[in-house]
Amino acid sequence: EVFEKFGPEVGYYVMYMTREDGMWRDTYLDRIAQADPKMQLIKLADVENNMSTVEQLKISSQVRYVEESKRYYLPIAEKISQNLYTSISGLVDNVIKRLGLEGLVA
Repeated sequence: EVFEKFGPEVGYYVMYMTREDGMWRDTYLDRIAQADPKMQLIKLADVENNMSTVEQLKISSQVRYVEESKRYYLPIAEKISQNLYTSISGLVDNVIKRLGLEGLVA
């Protein structure tokens, strides 16, 4: 579907940035950190979308996603897209406040 809608280049990027079954989370996050900035932009757009709907997840999953976003995705966003950095950072802060995690999440 992505290939048809956005073409082969974006389709490849999405495929590359999708975590494969059985792939260690750290391996996946390293792959993102080392990816081409175009690929990282696609992942950051995905993170932004996920953060906007994160309240549908279990609390433990929300906390993990917030921590992951702060540790891995925000530093990437800060380097390549101030708009995505601002958006994701705001969404992360909203979740932290909603869950009462101020000062608890690094």
